[in-house]
Amino acid sequence: MRKPTFGVTAGAVVALSLVGVAKVFYEPLLPSSPTEYLVTVPSTDSVPAPIVEINWKRTIDDGQAEAKRRKVGILIFFVDPSNFYAKQLELDVFRDPEVARFVNRSFSAVKVNLDQYPEWSQVVLPVQRLGRYIEPGVELVVTDSDGRLIDHYSVENPFQFFGPETMLPFLINSQKLLAQGSVEQPLQQQQSNDLQALALASPDPLPAFDEFSDRLQNEYKFQTPWTFIGGSTKFRPAAIRALAKLGHPRMSEEIVQALALSPLYDALDGGFFREVRTSQSSSYVDSSKSSSQNAASAEVIAQIGCLQHDDDLIRLAKDIGTEVITEFADRDSICASRLNDEGDDYRSRRSSMNPARLNSLLTDDERRSLDRFVTEAKSPDQYLMSFKSLSDLTNAEFVRLRQTLREKMNFVPSLSEPDHIAIDGYVAARLFNLYRYSGDERYLNRAEVLAQQVYSAASDSAIARIYGNRHLGPGWLSTYLSVADCGVANFAATGEVNALRIGEGALTTAISKFRDPQTGLLFNLPDDPTSTFGLSPAFPDLADRGRESLTAQAVRLSYQYSVIAEEDSSRAKFLAFSQSLMVRLNAVMRQASSVAGGYYDAAYDAIRNRALLVSGPQRVQDANAMAKRFPLATVYPISVTNGDRETRYFLREGLVLSGPFSAAEVEKKLAETGLPYPV
Repeated sequence: MRKPTFGVTAGAVVALSLVGVAKVFYEPLLPSSPTEYLVTVPSTDSVPAPIVEINWKRTIDDGQAEAKRRKVGILIFFVDPSNFYAKQLELDVFRDPEVARFVNRSFSAVKVNLDQYPEWSQVVLPVQRLGRYIEPGVELVVTDSDGRLIDHYSVENPFQFFGPETMLPFLINSQKLLAQGSVEQPLQQQQSNDLQALALASPDPLPAFDEFSDRLQNEYKFQTPWTFIGGSTKFRPAAIRALAKLGHPRMSEEIVQALALSPLYDALDGGFFREVRTSQSSSYVDSSKSSSQNAASAEVIAQIGCLQHDDDLIRLAKDIGTEVITEFADRDSICASRLNDEGDDYRSRRSSMNPARLNSLLTDDERRSLDRFVTEAKSPDQYLMSFKSLSDLTNAEFVRLRQTLREKMNFVPSLSEPDHIAIDGYVAARLFNLYRYSGDERYLNRAEVLAQQVYSAASDSAIARIYGNRHLGPGWLSTYLSVADCGVANFAATGEVNALRIGEGALTTAISKFRDPQTGLLFNLPDDPTSTFGLSPAFPDLADRGRESLTAQAVRLSYQYSVIAEEDSSRAKFLAFSQSLMVRLNAVMRQASSVAGGYYDAAYDAIRNRALLVSGPQRVQDANAMAKRFPLATVYPISVTNGDRETRYFLREGLVLSGPFSAAEVEKKLAETGLPYPV
């Protein structure tokens, strides 16, 4: 089985090289009634292979003590001391994918540099998944690799890792111990504590969270709680998702208030998504943004809803998605040829006008003229078509009103065809994913309609007919990447091989037209970082970091296609492209720019959150069947060789050991986990 890898920041290269050789073994469910954990972290003196030993004991049914021992590879990642919380909450974002497959649901740790002790690095126990497995009253003992005690305390509440009495003092106190050369203390003394005598903490973690927020601001000079959670605006989406995974009881509200655009396209203004309420109705769609942005927010909210098992969030995502597909359905019902005088067919069908903003943007006369048609037409284009058919409006009046509407609705006539193809491809990919998360076939139906338009409009013949060789400019790069995004999402949702082939061809074109053969970097892009490449509001971040954003998208897609591609040559091509592009993102990250760093984080986040990777289109139906059983489950292929016979399995992340295993062993494990899917 081929093991893909990709580049990382300089600070993590050494750690990943160590992690990459570690075998990771993980059971899907830790003991239901643990009494003790022993977490062993590596010494900071020689920085040995990063191994965490998790030991626990529990009393089984017959009263006998059962001992368990597990070694788990961990990631050591160095971050800017002034911003060390920025990456902590999304530990698995930066893992080597081969390791992340099996570590993602297990314990791990991250090494950071602290301002107080810059000459030392300290392992920080993660908060991402501990709350799911550690029960109140569990005693956590932390030692270095030589068995010397670093710290020891009782976990009275899983969320206490955010509390002022545990997490931050643990970091600093442990750092002091390490700086003093560690403290010798017999481990047995700590193990002898009577855990049953420990008082359980209040089930409500909010007071501790609020107190911690105050302390961060007053004592550690973090400006706001969100500074702690995200490090900067760019990291809010990842931080919010991490908190959502912890089950923070306040996160449903916080998500609605602070969610940014998406894992890949972070908004630079602190998040576009906000609650919009009126006295007549409650809507979570931000009407000032494009359908593609609202589709992206719906996709992320659906992901969080699945992770939290939060029906309200899932319903919210469906509401947003419904409005998006309704708007697109209205637009698609328009006969494009009737607006040909405004430009090419495709642009006329797909303006960026939003009907929700119509009344607030019109003059009184225009509004009165439109009132009679409110119940008949649902989109600006339909309003225009209705006016055109009225005998009481002259052609001149209609042209004037149409121009007024288009100007007020921010329709830019100069937008070129590739811009609209890129928007539709992006939205179609989001809708395909929404279908997979929610099972709602309305998203699938609308996505398929959009996808067919995208495939047709982006065909080589159409491109050549309209633009000839001029389509090799940077504007078309976003189009090719968007078509590739649409193709892989279509394939993952439906098993449509032709969609995969179209997407693969688009990505191949992007590689061939925009890659320097020597460096692998995109070279046909302007140096001006403020260039938007003529892109639409579907990609708001391009105004500041267009090249990095496109590169991050290319990394994600080329990695996905490298996993799915059946031919060795195609797989190697896409993987090499992904790895070479990471060089650019690495360089951007080293510039210590929080904005640029967001794209680096986003690229890994997109790779980590790939929702369905399959080894061949003939396997996709089986993978889909399993994915529907476990919403948002990452499904991976595993190849098991038994003699001359190779068997492939689709495995949910974290449910199967990392191998190599015999076919019988894998079948046994699949049976134990309820996933009998040999294919």
